[in-house]
Amino acid sequence: LSLVENFFGDQGALELGWALTYNSKLSSLTIKSNDIANAGAAMLGTGLMKNSTLTRLDLSDNSISDRGATQLSDALFANTTLRSLDLTLNDVKGEGKDAILDALDFSYICEKIPTELRLAVGIGLHPR
Repeated sequence: LSLVENFFGDQGALELGWALTYNSKLSSLTIKSNDIANAGAAMLGTGLMKNSTLTRLDLSDNSISDRGATQLSDALFANTTLRSLDLTLNDVKGEGKDAILDALDFSYICEKIPTELRLAVGIGLHPR
């Protein structure tokens, strides 16, 4: 499902987070460029904790900072099906970057953000 540039912000992310909790079909979700900030990232994380079908999530080009990335990282410890997460073009650095990287070391996530982006942004997905 691709919902690019709808600009639904945190309210839309809240609804999607709730939907992910009950989803049994959706495997890929692209929600880049939607003005999702920290509250929306937290709600998506809550949905991911209970989701068992989503394998790909693209959150690129939103307004997620360290706080939202830290909250989202909690979901990565619980979720065993997500294989690709894109957080490029957000304001994630420092504490948020460390939280995501710690979660990736623990999690089952094993696919891509290209190496050059990982180096530029400081966040990437890597094999377990």
